[in-house]
Amino acid sequence: MCPMGNDIMDVIPNFDETSIIGMAGYGNELAQVQTVTLHDAGANNLNFGGKSFAIQFTSKLNETYVTQPIMWSTTDATLAAYIEEALEKLPNKVVDDVSVSVNSGVHANGVVISVTFTGAAVQGKQHKLEILKHKCNE
Repeated sequence: MCPMGNDIMDVIPNFDETSIIGMAGYGNELAQVQTVTLHDAGANNLNFGGKSFAIQFTSKLNETYVTQPIMWSTTDATLAAYIEEALEKLPNKVVDDVSVSVNSGVHANGVVISVTFTGAAVQGKQHKLEILKHKCNE
């Protein structure tokens, strides 16, 4: 039978068990932040309007999950809420909690999406998020 629980040889990045700074209940572990930038060829973020995309998340067990299609919103807060909801709806609660921010204010910079993994199931280093933009032609 395989042993259960954490491997004692695992190293938690930036962890100091004597520190009280950081996330409550987690020592001083730092939540990983991933930033994805989407660029429009015409340097106009409004061209994303009316389109949809999905996000592929790969777990630490190398299982891949794809969100439901996420409809684009020209309002940053609304788009952030759509992305956060889609990630948290993935099966088996592989992403139990995230915080998402979106900044599309400067067209030349593209749309900057920042995803902070704050849940207990997604502590530590994560695989890179992938944006899927292929159309489903029926």
